[in-house]
Amino acid sequence: MPSTTFYRLEIAPLTILPLKRSPFFTYFSRQAIEAGSLVSIPFGKQQLRGIVSICQELPTRPAPWMKEVTAVITPHCITPGQLALAESISRLYFTSLGKTLAHFITDTTKLSLPTPRTAITPKPRLPAALKKSLSPLAVPGRHALSIAPQDRDSAIALLIAARKKSKRSIVIIVPEIIGAELLSSSLDRSGIDHRLLTSAETGKQYYSAWEYARDPRSIIIGTRQALFAPFSALGTIIMVDPIDDAYKQWDMSPRYDGRRIASLLAESSGADLISLAPFATIADMKAEAAGHLTHTDLVAALPIAPIETTNLRLERYRKNYSPLSETARTRIGQALGRQEKIVVIVNQSGYSKITLCEGCKNIFRCPECQAPLHPEKAGTYACSACTYHTPLFPSCPGCGHISFRQVGFGTERVEREIRKAFTYARISRIDRTALDTRAERSALVEHGLTEAADILIGVPSLLNHLSDPSISLVVFVDTDTFLTWSDFRTDERFLERVFRARLLAGGQGLVILETFQPESAFFRKIASETYGKILQTLTDDRSALAYPPFAELAAVEVIRDSRGLADSAAEKLGKAVKALPESEKWRIFIQQAPERRFRGQHIARVLIRVKGDAFPDQLEDWFRSLPKDTFVDRDPLSLHV
Repeated sequence: MPSTTFYRLEIAPLTILPLKRSPFFTYFSRQAIEAGSLVSIPFGKQQLRGIVSICQELPTRPAPWMKEVTAVITPHCITPGQLALAESISRLYFTSLGKTLAHFITDTTKLSLPTPRTAITPKPRLPAALKKSLSPLAVPGRHALSIAPQDRDSAIALLIAARKKSKRSIVIIVPEIIGAELLSSSLDRSGIDHRLLTSAETGKQYYSAWEYARDPRSIIIGTRQALFAPFSALGTIIMVDPIDDAYKQWDMSPRYDGRRIASLLAESSGADLISLAPFATIADMKAEAAGHLTHTDLVAALPIAPIETTNLRLERYRKNYSPLSETARTRIGQALGRQEKIVVIVNQSGYSKITLCEGCKNIFRCPECQAPLHPEKAGTYACSACTYHTPLFPSCPGCGHISFRQVGFGTERVEREIRKAFTYARISRIDRTALDTRAERSALVEHGLTEAADILIGVPSLLNHLSDPSISLVVFVDTDTFLTWSDFRTDERFLERVFRARLLAGGQGLVILETFQPESAFFRKIASETYGKILQTLTDDRSALAYPPFAELAAVEVIRDSRGLADSAAEKLGKAVKALPESEKWRIFIQQAPERRFRGQHIARVLIRVKGDAFPDQLEDWFRSLPKDTFVDRDPLSLHV
């Protein structure tokens, strides 16, 4: 009777495990199973899925304690590169490997074979001067390219044309879905075969693009999840607008940052990393000073629009409570008369910032999560943080009053005021609510963001997608709200947005900042100094204060059903980290749970700031010893919950 061959398998179960122990468990199989395969395994009394890491032939029969693999679900589910990246992310973000691997696995029941795109148009001629300007990027390594919005898509097409000869995959990462779809449409016009990989794609489209990434000649455009695709030979990663916070995954575990993951992926795969934006960031300047990055600036010599500051205190004194100052109204009318386009930027979507009860003067809040409620066209109020809606004719839960007052400006309120003032103009509002459906986005992609509108209204991220040379005026409504968020990156983000608007409007255009503080030193600097000079000042300040990228931040979060339980858990964590050996390198802040809840629960956290580029070993060991219901956010978006 022939002897049976057995194989020892090291498998990572797709479940949350303590970080102190190994993420791999030993099983046996009667057949060889390739590393990277998705299998079904017994785990205690459960049946779980797992990823095979190692498969080796056993010299003897398996030990009695070894359990047998139940079944192979998907052979070759992930590549060795994906497994290595998942392990790096697990270590970096202090997240169980099983939880991390879930981002690398697709539902194979929906897979369809990759199909070629059919609508490829003839290639247009790309600017020869731009091609010559991109020559420094031919050197392998990490690059930052400052480029005008009008030239960005052409630069990406030229980079693809130059690099696809190496027969290694190219992935282009953009912050938002609409940006990926607009770029895809642009590359279609350039005759470049590629696939879209975003959560907005249908099941078959998504999984087809996922499998297409295995082709060493593949070209992928996607949002941050495209970084987890199964590339077999990745050659180039292009990050578009790396300053955008949409790259941050903030509500799931691991709470990764796409920009940091792109660096990990480039390092592990030997790929070049190129970031494209109109202006460099503080992180770019630090990396360039350390010799880790080459910066190519193609915008320094370009003309930019001047800035005009309007005093909203004076507008209110004149009884003008509209979101637009008289100066802005006049400039918009003049631009419309010249058949030029106008962009109006508002800090938030919706109708207003908050709703106040006229009776008790309290903020009208959601009873489920305590977030402010915002009015809807139907006459109800909706919560932006959960699914709660009030009935028609709502009343204040505190005093029963039924009259409310709107405070602050949202995109919908600004749109209403502009339609009243310029009845003859074509007006388009582009914000989160206007981009909810695929049909609305498809219409914008097909006809262009500015094609059917004279005035565009949107949130700051709208500037990322605009490149129309006919735009001559950009108005920032209630500019002070852009700087009220008490975060160490607020000034850098605002600086980039204003200078992006100035570059978009061009030397003959104008940017208007409406503010209650026109005498602010920061506003005067923006109006009179160059971007590079202001950024250097911000870099020096950031370095002196020891905030990222000159330090590391981590937020240890606990989520509980009540505010008291959350605060108590955070205080215990604070005492535990303070009990570690004292160090001058870190500072600890305990933040109590605010009144606002997230998805019905309260969040409190301990914020830890560490000088330098790495956490001390004793601190990393403490992170790994935390219980499973505690989250570690390695690069939090804000200092606040």
